[in-house]
Amino acid sequence: MQPFLDEVTKSKISVVSDTKILLDYIDVDQLEVDYGGNNTFQWDFESCWRREDERWPPWTETHFGPQAQAQAQAKSKKSRKKKKKKKNQDGDDSTATD
Repeated sequence: MQPFLDEVTKSKISVVSDTKILLDYIDVDQLEVDYGGNNTFQWDFESCWRREDERWPPWTETHFGPQAQAQAQAKSKKSRKKKKKKKNQDGDDSTATD
């Protein structure tokens, strides 16, 4: 993995084998009990999942189906036409001679 990481990113990563070293960087009340801290927090997946469903509607075929693909293609085609038109306008100005 190391060859794929940027030097700056590598400098931010520390792998430790002794959990006591974590206490040098993380407050004992924030560190989970499994890692030598006092935090006994238990993740409740179901309550969090229900909350997410209330905020955002579930993904349906309208998000990824044929209709959505057609809309994305139309938008992309329009964008390409706009870029081509701009390029042609810029090209006309740069090739004009007196």
